[in-house]
Amino acid sequence: MEFGIQFFPDVGPQHKYADQYFREALELVRQAEPLGYTHVRIVEHHFHYYGGYSPNPIVFLSAAAAITNKMRMVTGAVLPSFNNPLKLAGEIGLNMLKQGGNAVDAAVATGFALAVTLPRAGNVGGGGFMLIHLAETDEQIFIDYRE
Repeated sequence: MEFGIQFFPDVGPQHKYADQYFREALELVRQAEPLGYTHVRIVEHHFHYYGGYSPNPIVFLSAAAAITNKMRMVTGAVLPSFNNPLKLAGEIGLNMLKQGGNAVDAAVATGFALAVTLPRAGNVGGGGFMLIHLAETDEQIFIDYRE
């Protein structure tokens, strides 16, 4: 069984300012990894104290990825209507790299994000070409996965 830590900011500035909330949240993330927690999750919400401190989960997850080694970063909810699909997919791919993933991991994460936010772009399920360089053996692999 795996355990993670989830953040859903439901406080307003009258109870706790945003900078204090996120300092405390990142400290919890720092403490969670040595205890065996496997992932960090945060949601996107706007315009209300209930979740309102979380307009862009990718920013928080990037900060969390920078202070952890093995934990996975998870968006609980991202609202495509408030985000440019290409920018969002790029941020998700970059976040995968910040978590220690390689270029293929980032490409797959980006492709899946685009499949959800911009399905007409093709993405998952389409064909293509891939060139992979294996640094350990200094070998290149070419894959033709056209339909």
